[in-house]
Amino acid sequence: MVIPVPSHLKRIKERGYCHTTLIAKGFAQNLSYNFSNSLIKRKRHTKHMNKLKNKLERYKNVEEAFDIIGNIHTNTNLVVIDDILTSGATMQEIAKTLLKHNPHIKITGLTIACGDKFT
Repeated sequence: MVIPVPSHLKRIKERGYCHTTLIAKGFAQNLSYNFSNSLIKRKRHTKHMNKLKNKLERYKNVEEAFDIIGNIHTNTNLVVIDDILTSGATMQEIAKTLLKHNPHIKITGLTIACGDKFT
């Protein structure tokens, strides 16, 4: 199942859409994978990651920022889609949240672009 990194409702209202949902939905449709944007949500507004100075600030920014809102069945394979990977903080926090809810799932993170650290 393909899931997007969720945006906070405030950001969705600013943009008029959730960019990661559009990316993830297109990815899922092209590969005939299941898609869900109702599995995890951002429970609090976080600062823009590109405004933060270092890796520690990025990790603290997303700490406990996500909540599970759907059911995750044991042995589910999840593909988490984000736009840019810089420090890995968001992906790690989402993985931590998902695994805390159900430790018997497999998570793969995919991004469209990555920062210098990951090239």
